Amino acid sequence: MAQRSLSSKKRYRQEIKRNKRNNARKNAFKDVKRAIKRSIAPASAANKGRKPVGAEKLAELMKTFQQAVDKAAKNGVIHKNKAAREKSRISGLLQRTSKGEVLTPRAKSSKKTGKAKALKAGKKKASSRKKK
Repeated sequence: MAQRSLSSKKRYRQEIKRNKRNNARKNAFKDVKRAIKRSIAPASAANKGRKPVGAEKLAELMKTFQQAVDKAAKNGVIHKNKAAREKSRISGLLQRTSKGEVLTPRAKSSKKTGKAKALKAGKKKASSRKKK
C-alpha cells in the first residue's frame, strides 16, 4: 500500500470533522420539521395517539425551525433557496391547519419515469415512422 502524504491525512481528518458538524446541523432542522409535522397531524398512525399541541408550542417550534434552517444555509450545509422553500412549505402547512383544514398523506403517483418511460416513448416513435 502506498504511503499517504501528511497533507492528505490532515485533509481526511478535516473532512470527518466537517461531515459530523454538517450532519448535526442538517439533522437539527430535520428533527424540528418532523416535530412540527407530528404535532400538526396527531391522528395519523405514525404519531400513535399523541395529543395535539397548542398554538404557542407550534409558534415556538416554528421559530426554532427557522433558526435551524437559517443556520444550516448560512454555513453552506443547504442552499439558501432550499432554506427559503422549507420555511415557506412549513409556514403554509401551519396556516392551512390553523384554518381547520385536515391534512392527509399524499398518495404515491403511478407515473412511469426514467428508463421505462423513455423506452416506451422510443418504441412509439419508431412504430409511427414505420406506418407512414
